[in-house]
Amino acid sequence: MLKTNGKRLLKIRNPWGEAEWSGSYRDSDAFWTSSTTAAEDKALIVNKDDGIFFMTIEDFKVYFTDLTANPDTSKWQLSYWMKRGNANTFGTTGSFYYCGSTCKHNKFTITSPVAQTIYIATHVPMERQYVEAPCTNAFNWEINNKDHFVSLSKSNGTLLEEDFWGWATEGYKTFLPYNIAAAESVIVDTEHDWNRPNMEPSFSVTVWGEVS
Repeated sequence: MLKTNGKRLLKIRNPWGEAEWSGSYRDSDAFWTSSTTAAEDKALIVNKDDGIFFMTIEDFKVYFTDLTANPDTSKWQLSYWMKRGNANTFGTTGSFYYCGSTCKHNKFTITSPVAQTIYIATHVPMERQYVEAPCTNAFNWEINNKDHFVSLSKSNGTLLEEDFWGWATEGYKTFLPYNIAAAESVIVDTEHDWNRPNMEPSFSVTVWGEVS
């Protein structure tokens, strides 16, 4: 964040490397060439379409709907599991209420030797990641077909969280941080409908722990 001219500016990068903000404090805004603007501030801007731009925090709140903050996990413990296979052997026959025997069920038990906060994420490739899979009417498929189900619960069966999603627009579920006790276990249950053409069954679970 840059504090200048009585404003708080955010430096933002469009991941596509082009197309930028056209409002106040855009690359071509007179502020960046004004004689009253500090030299160190002027040095921050390059007037070209490189996807990097500044905008006020007030404008950011108006034009952006979501903000994701990534914690520094470099000193955390990391464990992960990934499975790839075919639809007939990927897990056992499903039994949850949302798709029953149509889906395949997998269960993961996560145990921590110490008390800490853990972060659990699950992932499947999105439909658009498959070259062979057309994305026609992808939005309608997402709304009307929930292909994947995941839940997080305590070992005594107490449900902590659950979610559904479809192939088209989402490929992951990140559970809320959980403060796990020493020697406590939590259960991740998953059910997936792999009966889609050109879809390779592939699913992963990742766990981060704050204690290094």
